[in-house]
Amino acid sequence: MIGRIRDLFGGEDALGTWTLPAHPEPLVDLLPWRAWDEAGEFYVNAESLGFVLELPPFAGVDEGTLDALAGTLADSAPDRSIVQVIHWTSPRYGRAIGDWAAPREAAGGLQAVMAARREALFRGAGWRPLHAGGPPFTLNDCRVFLAACLPGRPGPASETALGGFRRAIEGALASIGTLARRLEPDGLLSLAAELTAPDLEGEHDGGMVRPERRWSPRDPIHLQCAAPGRAMSVAPAGLVFHHPDGTDLGVRVLSARAFPEVWPGWRGNALIGDFYRDFLQPGAPVLTALTVMMGEASDGERAFLKSARATQQAGTGIARYLPGLPEKARDWRFVTERLKEGERLVRASYAISVYAPLDAIDEAEQAVRAIYHGQGWRLGAERYAHLPGWLACLPMSPAGGLDADLARMGRMKTLLTSSAVNLAPVHGEWRGQRAAADAPPALLLVGRRGQPAPWSPFANEAGNYNVAVTGKSGSGKSVLMQELVAGIAGAGGEAVVIDDGRSFQHTAEALGGAFIAFGKDPARLNPFAMIDA
Repeated sequence: MIGRIRDLFGGEDALGTWTLPAHPEPLVDLLPWRAWDEAGEFYVNAESLGFVLELPPFAGVDEGTLDALAGTLADSAPDRSIVQVIHWTSPRYGRAIGDWAAPREAAGGLQAVMAARREALFRGAGWRPLHAGGPPFTLNDCRVFLAACLPGRPGPASETALGGFRRAIEGALASIGTLARRLEPDGLLSLAAELTAPDLEGEHDGGMVRPERRWSPRDPIHLQCAAPGRAMSVAPAGLVFHHPDGTDLGVRVLSARAFPEVWPGWRGNALIGDFYRDFLQPGAPVLTALTVMMGEASDGERAFLKSARATQQAGTGIARYLPGLPEKARDWRFVTERLKEGERLVRASYAISVYAPLDAIDEAEQAVRAIYHGQGWRLGAERYAHLPGWLACLPMSPAGGLDADLARMGRMKTLLTSSAVNLAPVHGEWRGQRAAADAPPALLLVGRRGQPAPWSPFANEAGNYNVAVTGKSGSGKSVLMQELVAGIAGAGGEAVVIDDGRSFQHTAEALGGAFIAFGKDPARLNPFAMIDA
């Protein structure tokens, strides 16, 4: 026996020095997606069957919405299914800017110059602060996805269960005025390109707009995610995405180790950036994922047994030696009451992947930590486990063994379905109005957390185009009105301004308009003559 142990450390059987393999494994082999079932609109994955919905981010959420979603999760999610809510602050926000710039580029002249300079200002603002030396204010397009999958081989039973859950989710969202879009392979490949082959400023892949991909039914989906010349290296401190012709980018994965004792769902809006403090912003793209493992009916029975045991122990002398026992008994009583009302127990993991250039990754990680810490969360870095933590943030990836790995690493917490819904990262800012041919955007607004939002007073479907601008002295009312006038003119409209003063003189002259000053001479002009009765 002693000789055997000696051989393991110094003999022929001793472990040699580890070296990198001659041919590193391709990243696409870690991705689960294999095929698309066009008939049922399901993804056939390596170890599961699933679907993905894209939801519009919630600028605000009330208790009724949370209750509706929690009830749907408890009543309709299949046993043993894995449900993910994924939030991605995408640096590909160019569609809103393009909708605003297109009519100005077509107009030519000064309007085209203004559009080009505005686009140049916003280019690259998804990865770097908009103003060097200022607050870490970046632009983003918040996207929210709901993915669900059932481990195992596809079959009629799993398709029926997942199809019913998907219809229930779509119905619950429709009841609150929100429409979900089923993510098809073209959209999944585009999203995968952003997440698995990030490109700083879109230098080599689409610029500021989302990368375009076209699905081929002849090849496995995961192989279509391959990016030639791209590589990823794994280090204890994080992941590095290498670009042969561009900038290398890093990823740091953080996991929630402790949640606040009380967390209503509407407070999640504070986790995408502070509404009032400019310097408390992420400053980089962030991928957030809540992974929920649905249990079975027996989980509720075990909860009742644990509640009874904790209550019994709390009434004995042993409670004097276990100070937390009364609180534990109280919590289990609360859980059993909610279970009687129809809720379910689930296992959940909350992970955050921070993307940033290598010279800014430390600052971005600390900014995300500060945002969550300010709301009472406790985060921990996934040192030596960044790769599985990052993979768990990808749609439908946890099924097939990764969910069990997360449980073994202690990343799963036992929660009620209502608690899981309150933790779901579904928040975002207003995304502006949809572009219309007869009402192109007049203003290009940007939210306090970086969401571009095109707006026009003539895009109001209710038909009322009146606008009132209020604010204290020096707050920028005149600047906003001049931007609105220039925007309406750039969108092909006409603007008439009646002003006490000469605030709009230079704007009118620069845009090729006429400035008419009224003095004490006897000349008269009735402005109301231009209005049809």
